Amino acid sequence: MKSLFRVFLLFVTVACLTLVVVGCSDDDDDKNPVGSTDSAGRLAVVQTTGDDEDNIAIIDLEKGTASIDLLPVGGTCNMTQYGDYVYIVDKGNDRIIKFDPEKAAAISEMSTGAATSPNSIVFVSATKAFVTLSDAPYVAIVNPSDMSLTGTIDISAMANDDGDPDQYHAVLKDGKCFIALRRSSGRSLSDHSSLAVIDAAADTVITESILITNGTGGAGRLCLGGQALGAQAVSGNIYPYSIGSVSDPADGAIEIFDVDTMSSSVLMSESAMGGSMLIWVFDTATTGYAITGLNKSSGGEGWSLKRFDLSAGTFESVSSFQKSEYCWGIDCTSDGLVLVGSKDEENPGVWIFDAKKDYAPVFETPIDVGLLPQRILVVR
Repeated sequence: MKSLFRVFLLFVTVACLTLVVVGCSDDDDDKNPVGSTDSAGRLAVVQTTGDDEDNIAIIDLEKGTASIDLLPVGGTCNMTQYGDYVYIVDKGNDRIIKFDPEKAAAISEMSTGAATSPNSIVFVSATKAFVTLSDAPYVAIVNPSDMSLTGTIDISAMANDDGDPDQYHAVLKDGKCFIALRRSSGRSLSDHSSLAVIDAAADTVITESILITNGTGGAGRLCLGGQALGAQAVSGNIYPYSIGSVSDPADGAIEIFDVDTMSSSVLMSESAMGGSMLIWVFDTATTGYAITGLNKSSGGEGWSLKRFDLSAGTFESVSSFQKSEYCWGIDCTSDGLVLVGSKDEENPGVWIFDAKKDYAPVFETPIDVGLLPQRILVVR
C-alpha cells in the first residue's frame, strides 16, 4: 500500500509540474506577441539627436522599451553590424566605435584622422574593413579586431576641383568594393557622380565608373542598394541611387549597375518612386522599405513609408507614417517588423509596424528613445 501511495504521489507531482510549465509557456507567449521568441533580432540600436546633443539608445523589440543616453556621439552616425558588435561610424567626431549591444557599452574606438569625416564601413573579414571618408581623398583600411588603421588607398584622381571626391556609402560584391562618390563642392554638384571600384584583396583601384544620374549620396543614405538584411556583400545586382536635390522630386533616379561592363542604366525615375528617397533597406536582393516624398515646405505632402519591389518596378505606400519631417531612421526584421523613426516633436520615437498584420503598429505609440531618432539598426 505504501508503495502504491508513493507512485500516486509521484504521478500527481509530475502532473502538477507539467501544468506549471505549460502555464509559464502560455504567459510567455502573451508577453511576446510578435515574431520569434529567439533573442536574435530582438534589439535595435538607435542614434538619437537633439538641439545640442546626440546619443545612442537601445530598443527591446519585445517589450517596446528603450535604454537611452548610453553613449554621446557627434551628430551624424551610420551603423553596421559585424559578428556580435555594432560599429558606429561617428562622422562628427572622426572616429569608429566598436559597440556591444548586449552589454549596451562601447568596447573600443579608433580615430580616422582629424577632419576626415568617416561615412561608412564595409567588412572584408574579421581583420579587414574599408572606411569611406567624406572629407579625404583616400579610403582607409582598418583592422576591426584591434581597431587599428592599417593602410590607405589613394582615390584623389577621382576628385573634382576641390580635391575631394566626397565618399559616401560602400558595398562589396565579387571581391570588389564599390564606393559612391558624390563629387560636390558644398551643396553644388560638379560634372558627375561616380563609383570608385577597389580590388578588395589587393587594395588597388580598378576603375572609376561614371553614373548616368548626378547627385548620389548627400541626403540619400545607403545610396548603394541590393545588400539584404545584414549580409556582408551584395548577392544580386547593385542599385545606385542618386537623389540630386532633396527639394526636387524628379531629378534623381535608381540605376542598375553591371559589374561585368562596369556601367549602369536607369531603372526607375524619382517620379515613379513617389519623390526623392531619403533612405532604403533591403530584406531581399530586390525588395525592401524606403522613405520617399517631398517636404511640405517644398510643395510636397511630406515623407512616407513605401514597400518597394525593383523587379516589379513598384514603390507602394503601406502607411500614412510621417508626412512631414525628414526621416533617415529605418530598418526591418526577418519576421516582418518594420522600424521607422518619427521626428514629429509632438509624437517622437520609433514606430514598429507589423507587415504580417497590414502594417498595424505593434505598440500604440512610438517607443521613446530620449531624443529624436536619426538612425536605426536592428541587431541580428
